[in-house]
Amino acid sequence: MWLFVFLLSLIPASLGCPEMVTSPTELVVGLGSCLYISCHYDLCKVGSDAELRKLRWIHHPQYDTKQQEFTGKKVSELSGTPGNTKGDCSLILPHIRADDAGVYGLRLVGEPNRRYSKGWLWMHYVTINVTDTPPAPHLWLDPDPITQGRRTTFGCWVPPACPKDSPTLTWEGPITKTPGVHMDSWTPPATVTTHPVIGTLLAFDPFWYHDETTVKCILRGSDGKTITQASWQLQVNYAPRNVQVDMTPSSPVHEGQGVTLSCRDSAKPPSHTYTWSLDGRTLPHHTAHVLLEPIQAADGGSYSCQATNVVGTTQSPPTVLQVYYPPKAVKVLQTPRGPVVAWGGLVRLQCQIGAAEPAKFTISWFKNGQELPVPSSELLLPGPEPVDAATYACQARNEAGVTRSPPFILDVRFGPQGVELVPDPSQRVQEMSDVILRCHADASPPPNVFEWFWDGRLLGQTPKGLWVLRAVGTQASGRYRCRVTNDIATTDSPDVIITVYYSTTTILRRTFLGVGVGLSILLVLGTLGCFLRRWWRRQMAAHEEPMVEPSRTFFLRNKKPLMPGSTRPPLGPDDSDTISYASLLSPPGSGSVPRLRGDTVVYTVLKRNEGAAKATEGPDYENVPPGSSNRDRDRDRDRDGTLVYAALALSSPGPPRGQAGDVGDTVEYAALRH
Repeated sequence: MWLFVFLLSLIPASLGCPEMVTSPTELVVGLGSCLYISCHYDLCKVGSDAELRKLRWIHHPQYDTKQQEFTGKKVSELSGTPGNTKGDCSLILPHIRADDAGVYGLRLVGEPNRRYSKGWLWMHYVTINVTDTPPAPHLWLDPDPITQGRRTTFGCWVPPACPKDSPTLTWEGPITKTPGVHMDSWTPPATVTTHPVIGTLLAFDPFWYHDETTVKCILRGSDGKTITQASWQLQVNYAPRNVQVDMTPSSPVHEGQGVTLSCRDSAKPPSHTYTWSLDGRTLPHHTAHVLLEPIQAADGGSYSCQATNVVGTTQSPPTVLQVYYPPKAVKVLQTPRGPVVAWGGLVRLQCQIGAAEPAKFTISWFKNGQELPVPSSELLLPGPEPVDAATYACQARNEAGVTRSPPFILDVRFGPQGVELVPDPSQRVQEMSDVILRCHADASPPPNVFEWFWDGRLLGQTPKGLWVLRAVGTQASGRYRCRVTNDIATTDSPDVIITVYYSTTTILRRTFLGVGVGLSILLVLGTLGCFLRRWWRRQMAAHEEPMVEPSRTFFLRNKKPLMPGSTRPPLGPDDSDTISYASLLSPPGSGSVPRLRGDTVVYTVLKRNEGAAKATEGPDYENVPPGSSNRDRDRDRDRDGTLVYAALALSSPGPPRGQAGDVGDTVEYAALRH
């Protein structure tokens, strides 16, 4: 508990104590110069009864754990004053060498006089840097910005010199020649440095022209020669100055162009706000550059601007603008007013022009955009024609530019002209297509009735020049025309011939249909021919009758039907009515020709013609005459060369089967085999 009370008794005394050692921690020194290390110690924190026992400067100090002490090259050792807790501990190195660079340590050893208190130890380090040239002085600048109208203070200091040296610090530069400038010796505050130094002070009133000038702090030796120096470029803030309005372009300005107004000024820091006015009237612009595009006549006048920065505000002198503008309010007037009838009386068009700057101008006339050779302000139309129905305009030109009046339409009334009927897609169209008939006409007022004609017949009427023929057929071909009517007259178009031709599908369908009908007719005719042929053969067969000669050879020839009341002509071997002949021989020894079942006669052997036996296509039995030589050859020949007929029936179609009939109109071969 007593230790806690003891510590509490020490707190109030140590709260207001400075650092144990007051000395720079790093110094820069030129090679060969004298170095003075200012140092001061205060044992207030140890206690009022503290007593310094040892004060030693060591070069390159290192702590030895065995000895529990710092070792190194001893540079200096001082003895403290008994009973005095404050003292000077400065060190002087008279002639700096390169190997003098490094860390220096100040070792302090003391002990209190209180009972039971232990001794205390302290170590302070200073780093020395050695250079070939002397170090420059230190500059201290006023922390506030350098501003015109506010007094400014600069400080310059160097470490204290060796006792044998007597250096001086001086100021140089344009600022030192300013009225009211003050230079004096100066001790830097503790916020700048805590150890003793040599210092000088510069106090001045900056102006805008001091901006970016240089001030120098020069260290001179006892002989007046410059040892080293430090410099600083001044940055002076000042309110806007030389404020003026610049205009681009700068000759009179033509209306419609783009004009840039610029507020020029010199300020530091730069101006951040600009205020514009026209003829004393504040404008809604707050930037350094104002673009007027396009500029108008009302934009002319006297402009001025105010430039403002953190220091202040300055206004420019007024600047006049003069605006040139082309003629205004240009328009065309007609006398008499309103629509006119073609080939009527005189019509006057007048060009009316308003204000212009400059006021001198020239006039031009235009019809449907094409310039007319009329240089005056009036255009006369003695008797307007349909071609005079157009859009007119007049144009006024001065040095500032050109102004053209709004389009003025002269309404000339006339009947339909140039009436034309145009078929779409063309005059030749394919069937089942749509044909659009368009009727074009030039008329004023516009046509209100369109009538449509086909081959002189009225198809109908429409309020517009359009008529559609839907899915036309070939019967729609013919002459078409249209008739146009307005409030003035009625006019017909020339006839237009429209031809509708078959489509490919129709042509193919009709072709195939014709071919099919033809084939059907041929088939019917062929069938009918076959039927007639068969019928004819049956009729011919009905008129053939057999003839048997004593030599057992008979001929078959056609039997033609006789017309009523006619007689049959005699038969001969070369009768032209004979169609075919055949010779039937009964086998040798066969006896008389037998008859079987009525009129049926069986012949077992049919003698063929000698030439027919040689043919490969088949037998040709035709006109086989009787003769012993032929029969002898037939007897001696192999039976393989004979044709055997099973039965030859001669019957009449009239009597029923099984009864003998007359050898009538038909010959029937019941069976024939080879």
